[in-house]
Amino acid sequence: MPRLEDTRRGLPREDDGRDGPAPLPSNAIGVAVQVSLTLKYDRKRIRFEVNDLTRGLVGKYVDVYEMPDGRIQVRAKGVALPCSIFDPHQQRVSHAAITENKHLSAVLAHIKEEQEKAVPPPKVKPVSAKNGYKKSGRRPPGRPSKMEAYYERRRKERAAEASTAVND
Repeated sequence: MPRLEDTRRGLPREDDGRDGPAPLPSNAIGVAVQVSLTLKYDRKRIRFEVNDLTRGLVGKYVDVYEMPDGRIQVRAKGVALPCSIFDPHQQRVSHAAITENKHLSAVLAHIKEEQEKAVPPPKVKPVSAKNGYKKSGRRPPGRPSKMEAYYERRRKERAAEASTAVND
């Protein structure tokens, strides 16, 4: 049994065997709740269940406690909130989920075949086409650049040189 002086100095107390809630750790962190009733904490996404307690928390700060055993508890004004934790770095697919998806793939293949048999939806025309507009194709280029005139003149000079060389 610890002495009274030890508890006053902030040293941890030994469990005296009384039943009751364990004291919360003192490492609470205030985090704001987003509109989607979620918050981010330690690279994890915490999503609250929708109820009367959580609806009023949007934009407000809540306390996030991380217990020594690794559990995370979220509290608002001392009340523990029901939530689920999603850690994107620990995504694992179980064998049961793979087997379930194999059965699902046959159903999806059947649905795809039925959709392919159906009549294709009508082609939707834009408003301009409904009004009678037709594309005329590519428009002729505008005024030729000065470089195009230079290249044309050079082609003619080379052609003239080639014809005089053949005549010689």
